[in-house]
Amino acid sequence: MEYIDEIKGPLNAMLLPVRWKGLRRNEISRVMTSLVHAWLYKYPPQWYLKKIIDIIALQENLEVYLQERFENETDHNIRQFLLDLALEIERQYPNVARSGRCVKTAGHWVSNEVSQNPIEIDAGQSLPFVNGREVVWELQEHLPETPEDALLTEFQKFYHQKTLKGNIRYENTLELAHYSVTRFNKNYSEHFRAEIAELLRVMAIDNAHSMHRNIETTTEHDFTNDERKWEWYCRLLNDISSGLKSIAYQYH
Repeated sequence: MEYIDEIKGPLNAMLLPVRWKGLRRNEISRVMTSLVHAWLYKYPPQWYLKKIIDIIALQENLEVYLQERFENETDHNIRQFLLDLALEIERQYPNVARSGRCVKTAGHWVSNEVSQNPIEIDAGQSLPFVNGREVVWELQEHLPETPEDALLTEFQKFYHQKTLKGNIRYENTLELAHYSVTRFNKNYSEHFRAEIAELLRVMAIDNAHSMHRNIETTTEHDFTNDERKWEWYCRLLNDISSGLKSIAYQYH
């Protein structure tokens, strides 16, 4: 059952936005908008690429995993759609790619699927297979050196207008904050995280703080001039700050 869930769940999720009386292969943008961008905070682009690799590698008919299959939803069409989706993900998120793909950005690339040091790849070179196996690679980025830049990078990547489906969904902010805290905890030292937490606290009580304008510019959201958005935004800032402080408390 676990094996089926690992295939059926992701496969149907990736196909759902383009299934309307059959598979509409030319509407990949729907998948990007309603799934990949919208759930980026929880499922990064490399998650989808890994699932696509695993599904394509199956030596069985993918039609059996669909519910209420239509005539054009053949094994061939499903596989071709998934390959097209992988290409679109790599186009819009060029810092992740599968083995065999040429990279546009030179740098050190790493795969979480293999235990080896990052490899240096020049622009135009292909990412390698590992023992003949296709894996997902990710470009190692230089971490920001100030709390301001770290926070700006987080909002630019995960709170952009496209990642919130164009408009803020006014649900509980705790889940969003949880994943931000997890990323900060993974990438930064305890002292650096404490500085981020304090910056967030100050921002949440100062509508005129200079960081708000920078975040609004990079996310294409107007947080400060709309009362409902400002309330949601402040709640998010406080939730992230509290989460970071909670982690610091656990270590003492």
